[in-house]
Amino acid sequence: MSIIEKTIKLTNVCDGKITQVFEIVKIIHTKNGIEVKTAQNDFVFTEIDKAPIYELKVTGKDIKAENLRISKYYTLKKLLKKFEQHDCGDFQG
Repeated sequence: MSIIEKTIKLTNVCDGKITQVFEIVKIIHTKNGIEVKTAQNDFVFTEIDKAPIYELKVTGKDIKAENLRISKYYTLKKLLKKFEQHDCGDFQG
């Protein structure tokens, strides 16, 4: 997910051609997060850890997009290097 200028763009991490874009109507800054409003949905990011880690809740219309899955937790792109990635390798079950 990326928020650039006046849009929210969902992108499949395995195939960058699979996307869905929402035009931002309004952005509201709160004490512990941010609410991004579109015509169909509200994307509410709430800070749950000072790392910072944000929990996302989407309200409004169901987002029906094949091959797109919205993560529950987010951080800033520049801070990703602070987190470890656990790889299950060739997990068969």
